[in-house]
Amino acid sequence: MSLIMMSEPLGPLPTGPSVLSVASELNPPSYHPSSRSQDAEVIVRSNDGVLFRVEKLVLHRGSGFFKRMFEMPSDSVEASENDPIRIQESSKVFAMLLSIIHPAHEYPDSLDSLEFTSEVLQAAEKYDMRKVPPTIRIFVRAQRKFLTEQPFERACEPVWLGGNSKNGIN
Repeated sequence: MSLIMMSEPLGPLPTGPSVLSVASELNPPSYHPSSRSQDAEVIVRSNDGVLFRVEKLVLHRGSGFFKRMFEMPSDSVEASENDPIRIQESSKVFAMLLSIIHPAHEYPDSLDSLEFTSEVLQAAEKYDMRKVPPTIRIFVRAQRKFLTEQPFERACEPVWLGGNSKNGIN
């Protein structure tokens, strides 16, 4: 058995467009089961790579952030590309937001944890989704599990019981 020694390192692996396109073909993006409508004009990509097809009207009416974004003038080249809008939230959080603002989606049965609920509320504030906090408050009141499982954290968030918060959401 002969061993061949190399005197120089191979160098970095190729990462050009052809390599990246092959990788994306091997792992095609997945669409969230609740948001795969072919009629939707907007594609949103969560931080974990899940895609959401959403009607522009739903985002426009349900989110002040998206409303302002859609009303901004855009470059014709940019508008024709239909690249996904990348967001920093997980697919789980964005799916919860959509289930609340989308008129055809059913509300979820429950909220998993106080941490998840906080993430949803923070995202709702970020995207100016005014329907989300009162709906979350209804879930929390109905579940009552946060009162017994995490009483200190619950008491520190006045928005849970319908009190005033620093951002004025009641």
